Amino acid sequence: MIMTQSIKTIIVEDEQSAVNRLQKELKLLEHVMFDFQGIFESVSDTVDWLKKGNEVDLIFMDIHLVDGLSFEIFNQAEVNCPVIFTTAYDEYALQAFKANGIDYLLKPIDPADLSTAINRYLKLHRSIKQEDYLNRMLQFASEYRPDRFRSSFLVSVRQKMLLIEVNEVAYVYV
Repeated sequence: MIMTQSIKTIIVEDEQSAVNRLQKELKLLEHVMFDFQGIFESVSDTVDWLKKGNEVDLIFMDIHLVDGLSFEIFNQAEVNCPVIFTTAYDEYALQAFKANGIDYLLKPIDPADLSTAINRYLKLHRSIKQEDYLNRMLQFASEYRPDRFRSSFLVSVRQKMLLIEVNEVAYVYV
């Protein structure tokens, strides 16, 4: 089994059996390795953890938790990563997609649906990395300063090295 991707993730779920099933299904995905940073059973525990500045790549989140609906987390802490909602309730789908949701899986979670959700995350993650790369290139281009370039070149001519000033060059022919 070859792991090509490692994803830092947390699980927000108050049913231990659901956590176990989810972890088991995730381990079966051969192209991804999950680095679990924590498992939280409540809104308050999740908010406390997020407010400490901890960062993850992906969150698996149930909606009904021991101390309320998981949507309260988004009102109390900044969530900067995609969320895959895993729940037994279908009436929260629209609200889930407004809260960083990239998929909404109904329990019991179908392994094929889970795989599709992970592939959706990987596709999104790749596009974010490409966008980050392009932004860095644009920043580099905006910092371009012509005065940083050479004013002369060392050129080999008939077994001698000559120093040629750039302003003396009319054209280059090879």
